[in-house]
Amino acid sequence: KFKFNSVIWCCDPDKYTANIVSYFKKKDIPVIGIQHGGGYLLQKYNIHHKHSDFNFCDNFLTYGSSKYLRHKKNIEVGCLRDQFYKKYFNKMKRIDSKSKKIMYIPNPIVSDHFFSFSKPSFFKVKLQDNIVNFLKNTKIKSIIKLPQTPDINHYPFLLEKKNMKHFSLVYEKIYKSVNKYQPKIIILDHFSTSIYECVLSKSEIILFLDKLNMPKKDVLDKLNKRVHIIYKFSELEIVVNQILKNNFEKKNDEFYKKFFSKKNKKKFFKILN
Repeated sequence: KFKFNSVIWCCDPDKYTANIVSYFKKKDIPVIGIQHGGGYLLQKYNIHHKHSDFNFCDNFLTYGSSKYLRHKKNIEVGCLRDQFYKKYFNKMKRIDSKSKKIMYIPNPIVSDHFFSFSKPSFFKVKLQDNIVNFLKNTKIKSIIKLPQTPDINHYPFLLEKKNMKHFSLVYEKIYKSVNKYQPKIIILDHFSTSIYECVLSKSEIILFLDKLNMPKKDVLDKLNKRVHIIYKFSELEIVVNQILKNNFEKKNDEFYKKFFSKKNKKKFFKILN
């Protein structure tokens, strides 16, 4: 009944969609996949994305990729939200150098997969508890940014929500929260999509990296110019104090330009047409 020249998906296919996509491929109908989150083609667990995304398309439109993970089917076009974020954050005022406000953006805890290339969930939960307790024990005004409807199974530290009265818990989009509260420091406990909504801000960013799932060297080199990278909880207090006492700044935008901003416009429109 319907004739398709091509098919586009923008979220990794579940088991039902995967069957439909496989049908289109058998019919020689081109299938285009679009990146929908962070980490793709930047980290060690690239093999996971082959299984979840790349095997279900003929071309994959990505934000950007490490030179060590390039493939002919992957086309770097940047993210469609690039211009939106740039215009939004260009309106932000410079943060007061005397500010000590900290925003923590926890990553959701998800079930461990048997092929996972990251530390087990137990250690992720422990890290989040440690960060929350660290912020609780400081006299610094702290904000915890959560999704609009957080699932306690994914954010288990909320089981102690009644003891978190000294925190401001906010439930907005990350970029809106960052603009509204203008934190001096943003803490991220995982390298994920959240990073893209933070790097254009005026805030200093502290990022915990997982040694079991490291970014490739070229990604790490650019990332390190914008964010304060740490690996252990014991490093957190040291870096926070460096930023607050010495106004230690990292404002380079090479990571954003290379791995998120729009690019290769001609290739993009050629594929879609």
